[in-house]
Amino acid sequence: MVRASAWALLLGCGVSGCASGPSVMDGGPRFIAISHYGSGERVAGTYWHDGRYDADVMGRLAGLFRDRRSGEETAVDPALIDYLVAVRRTLGAPDDTEIKLTSGYRSPSTNATLARTNANVADNSYHIRGQAADFMIAGYSARQVGDAAKNLRLGGYAAYPHTGHVHVDTGPYRTWAVKVPPGFRAPDEDAPIVEARAPSPPRTTPPAVARIPSPPAAAAPVVRVSAPVKKKPDTVDGLSPEDMANVRFVLMQMNGGKAPK
Repeated sequence: MVRASAWALLLGCGVSGCASGPSVMDGGPRFIAISHYGSGERVAGTYWHDGRYDADVMGRLAGLFRDRRSGEETAVDPALIDYLVAVRRTLGAPDDTEIKLTSGYRSPSTNATLARTNANVADNSYHIRGQAADFMIAGYSARQVGDAAKNLRLGGYAAYPHTGHVHVDTGPYRTWAVKVPPGFRAPDEDAPIVEARAPSPPRTTPPAVARIPSPPAAAAPVVRVSAPVKKKPDTVDGLSPEDMANVRFVLMQMNGGKAPK
């Protein structure tokens, strides 16, 4: 269901929508031939035509890219497939040249397991998002494939000379220092070292439990006694002497005939 909803968004885009638009692409059909290095499972087909991604071919690619340990799969970023094809075209290789996938989607648990034993596996990898591929292209060295990815500037890349594969992802354009055995030189050692991990999602801090303060101990009420304000006799603000006389008369009647003090 998750994959179906993802395709509803990704595959509904036309030429002006979701296409990655690398310079080596044109408006014509885009073909890919790719196989899984370990199993030999293969997908070959035109995944882009008539201004849209082909749902059937993209679904088969998602299956090919699945986590080979858990069997889980997710929708592959269409821009990632465009990236792979753009690398192949930059090399001048024919359309039917085989791309050999060594690692596609990884579930979080699989990625965590690999990260514990492989220094080149990032904790928060783009592989977890379906946005990365480790691959080789028959007839080309890792350095040649890596240079093609570097020149395209479509996302992250790194060549791994000790294994012969290249990593690409659809994150920001960058590279990083590859940890290789003694005797090997990591490519682009003068490039900025940026790890292959994806940006970590913002952490949400759980709201603190509201604590109602205990009521303070009851204190004896403070009574403030103000000294009476002495006014001039027979004067009240706003009352004339005649009015004051009337007020005193009323008060005297209320006071049992006694004049008020």
